[in-house]
Amino acid sequence: TGLKPDVIAITGDMGDGYAPLLSDDLAPLATLKPAGGTFYVTGNHEYYWEVEQWTAKMAELGAHVLYNVGREVKVKGHHIWMGGVPDYACQRVKPEHESSPAKAAPGSEFKGPKILLAHQPKSCFEAQKAGFDLMLSGHTHWGQFFPFSLLVGWFNPYHKALNQHLNMQVYVNAGTGFWGPPLRLGVPSEITCLDINGSGAT
Repeated sequence: TGLKPDVIAITGDMGDGYAPLLSDDLAPLATLKPAGGTFYVTGNHEYYWEVEQWTAKMAELGAHVLYNVGREVKVKGHHIWMGGVPDYACQRVKPEHESSPAKAAPGSEFKGPKILLAHQPKSCFEAQKAGFDLMLSGHTHWGQFFPFSLLVGWFNPYHKALNQHLNMQVYVNAGTGFWGPPLRLGVPSEITCLDINGSGAT
């Protein structure tokens, strides 16, 4: 809360476990009340632990759950489009689900910055085709520890920090926690503060 952001974006993988059993750990998220709202999309791990419980819990905590949809947000006189898609590979777990950046994009009449929340960087190809200016992702943990920090780039088009993908920017967050072994080595936890201006994200 010290950053006092206008908008908060949460790009999935909130935890390994059933959301109702993690209620105490998740409760502080309800105190996040940015003027433009909190937006959330699912990662692959929510699909391992009853994804519907996770989306319901995040909505209960005040987040706008984006499932192949978007909404216009007005912040300090500026109009921003916040779109979101479920995890890139969600259909492997839920065949009836899909991840479609095109469905989350605004119509051609919207002229402001267009931001997509998509857990996996692999969504960048469809996101760029859909006309987004910036995609916010996670998933990679930047490798989390050696030697995976060297290998993670082999499996993702982008795996860390800010990248340029044709005419779209992609930011990949390092994550705040861990997966598997409870450690991070050479890869610090991260909460990212992005300044969105006319030329992109800084």
